[in-house]
Amino acid sequence: MMKYSLSIILLLLNYLLSAQNLYISSGIYFSRMKIEVENVHTGTASTLDKFNEASYHFDYINIFFEKELGNQVSLKAGFYLNIKSGNFIHNELFMAGLHGSSIIKPHRNNFSFSTIDFPILLTYNLIEKEDKFRLNINIGPYLGLGISGEEYGSTTSAFYPSYLSRLEYGFNLSTGFGFEKWQMSCYFLHGGKPASVTSDNHADKVRSSILGLNLTRVIYLSKGN
Repeated sequence: MMKYSLSIILLLLNYLLSAQNLYISSGIYFSRMKIEVENVHTGTASTLDKFNEASYHFDYINIFFEKELGNQVSLKAGFYLNIKSGNFIHNELFMAGLHGSSIIKPHRNNFSFSTIDFPILLTYNLIEKEDKFRLNINIGPYLGLGISGEEYGSTTSAFYPSYLSRLEYGFNLSTGFGFEKWQMSCYFLHGGKPASVTSDNHADKVRSSILGLNLTRVIYLSKGN
């Protein structure tokens, strides 16, 4: 799955090398993690505990290339750089004592990881490009790749959390409004694939969502814009 996804992205990026417009954005974003953990309890069935984590971050740089398909329709591709973090508690069952009695020890897991997210967006320009004011809506899928991460708490590990997948995908919805060279953009990323790779008393499902607000500089790479 990852091999085919990367192949599609490379083909589209090659197609967009002939793009007419370049969008460079920076701003802030709100990141939210939803985590489900299957925990063990002595004498009872396992329960599913839910945790939520929210955080704010600076959007240092997001870049998109645009290839126009018509007067009001275009194709955009590029990348977001995002940081996602979360925490959860999972219980581990231990055997103790001469008679094999059991005890439960809770463990807190804290983690953060950075991803580079590659959206492929179909854009509809609600106002034609000849007008000074611009307004567009963009929608499409994205593929996210984990590039770094760490776990921290009583001990800190600089390695990517072992229970999280480096591959994530979902959908991206955004809108841009403003003038020819400067626009405000608002975007929403929602992860559709659980980021967890194990349910061994760790995170059973980890889903992320991001809401961002950016100031965007539009650079026209071809004449006639």
